[in-house]
Amino acid sequence: MTVAGVALFHPTPNRVFPAAEVLFTEFRGNSMDTVLRTIDISAPLSSMIVQILGVLEPGLTPGTKRTGPKLVASEFEIPMLAIREALVNALIHRRYSASAPVKVALFQDRLEIFSPGNFPGPIAIEELGNGVSYYRNPTIASLARRVGLVERRGLGFYNILKSCNENRNPVPDIVEGGDFVKVTLYRSRGKQQSRLPESLAGLEHFREQRTPITTTMVRQELEVSAGTTRERIQRLVALGFLEERGRGRATKYVWK
Repeated sequence: MTVAGVALFHPTPNRVFPAAEVLFTEFRGNSMDTVLRTIDISAPLSSMIVQILGVLEPGLTPGTKRTGPKLVASEFEIPMLAIREALVNALIHRRYSASAPVKVALFQDRLEIFSPGNFPGPIAIEELGNGVSYYRNPTIASLARRVGLVERRGLGFYNILKSCNENRNPVPDIVEGGDFVKVTLYRSRGKQQSRLPESLAGLEHFREQRTPITTTMVRQELEVSAGTTRERIQRLVALGFLEERGRGRATKYVWK
């Protein structure tokens, strides 16, 4: 059976590829000193994601509300869309030849998702969320789309960044090491204003002063081409940082 077949359809894929599993660990506090619980999950990809989300949901529900006679969760500290997209990326694009599993670690202040294998193409960290994507496992990615596991192409990190910004979470940290990728999603909802993406950090002082910006201002501030200026402004609009107002030369962008 192929790697794709095992990953998507084998009931226990780690029997074929020992590292084809997810190791979940919940820690007390913000360090790895005290382990509260551990769960090892090996199942078809779609089932594995459902199981991991089910494990995480109780610990990420800070409050309840009453609906009729029942109390139900009111909100999640980290958007479940961001978690799901990070898990899908980790499982579909991981390096299956590596003798290391995907790891999910829940701390008091953050959730870390560790995937073996670096990015499968020449993608700079600051370009994540632009829709650019490369496939390490194209057959897995193709089959995942067919079974509905992946809804749209190249929008995983875009959805992660946008949903965290809309939920008022800090911008996730995405780190690429020598042979791994780690995504950190922060739980401190509403306690900290989301940072701008690194490539746009030069605009932070405009944001702090709530100064409307124009393409000319951005181009001069970032010292980039006209095309790059438009792309970066549209990225901020798409991620929910800016709102476009006016048309043509009168167009301005105001901070949300």
